[in-house]
Amino acid sequence: MTDDVPSPGDSLDEVGEPVAPDHAAAEGAPAEDDMGSSSALRDMLLSTEPQKSLDEVESPYDPARGGLRRVYRGLQKMTGVEGTPALVDLVIGGVEVLTESDVLDVDQEEQADDGPNLDVVNGVCEMDRYHTAVVGDSGSGKSTYLRECHDRFPGSLVLDDTDIGGVSGRDLDNAATVRSAGEARRASASRLRWVCSDAMEEIDDARAVAHDYHERTGYPVQVIVDEAHRHLPDSEKKSSAKNNTLAAMLHEDRDKGVKVVLASQDPTDFYYPPLKQCKWLVWCGPPSTFHRGFRRYYNIDTDDLPDERFQYRVIRPTEPPRVVYEGETSEEYA
Repeated sequence: MTDDVPSPGDSLDEVGEPVAPDHAAAEGAPAEDDMGSSSALRDMLLSTEPQKSLDEVESPYDPARGGLRRVYRGLQKMTGVEGTPALVDLVIGGVEVLTESDVLDVDQEEQADDGPNLDVVNGVCEMDRYHTAVVGDSGSGKSTYLRECHDRFPGSLVLDDTDIGGVSGRDLDNAATVRSAGEARRASASRLRWVCSDAMEEIDDARAVAHDYHERTGYPVQVIVDEAHRHLPDSEKKSSAKNNTLAAMLHEDRDKGVKVVLASQDPTDFYYPPLKQCKWLVWCGPPSTFHRGFRRYYNIDTDDLPDERFQYRVIRPTEPPRVVYEGETSEEYA
């Protein structure tokens, strides 16, 4: 009897019959691999392999990075090529595709009478997640709007080389004025006015401070740059993401918790490719004649723009552009 018992070092294949691959084979019937069977379909839809990230950052729901990528990954999982189960990927990915393509968006006119679309009130809420361009002539209320944005965003940094004023610790709660990266890192306030002679001389340090703040707290950071056309001039050499830190922030930093707000009274002077990363345009006050080129580029009709100073319109620069909110800046920030 002991002769039939394998020792710990023996292979089981050397003793007895080989194990059947499945129950059918054990009964003498040939094994089946029927892709049309209910069990095969269930296995496909509930597959969790392969564990492939969407774009290095896994997220349970993110229309900007999911969508077609997630649907594709679901198909990969179902077919076992490389691919949460496949069924979940397909459902979430489909919703993300519709969300990003605006199929699920509701226009301002379709909102209930009890108030505006809260996703875009005063450029806060939903707009907190995406880069924004603020346009307005001198005296239009643009700086007032920027001060309001700075006050309403917990975790905001204004690179102030234009003496925008009104955003120092004397004017806002939990705010401070700093003049260097060291002061910015030591500040306990969550709203900083970084006074400098040239924003682009400080932009690399400001970007590093914003990244550190997001990594330390998990909260998003808003970086405001006024008269930004001076820092993104109409030159591919000077304003490409490879050569310009501000352009690189627009292209790369939303996934790192940083939202950029660019403001200008001369938007026609911008280099437009980086500006396309802005999901929202905020137009303050009536347009001027020299805004014509910018309006034509985005196909914005003058009827969609404000008639009075200190009025603003939030525009989604789709084709055609859509006004999603209109309002007035608050007097307390003027």
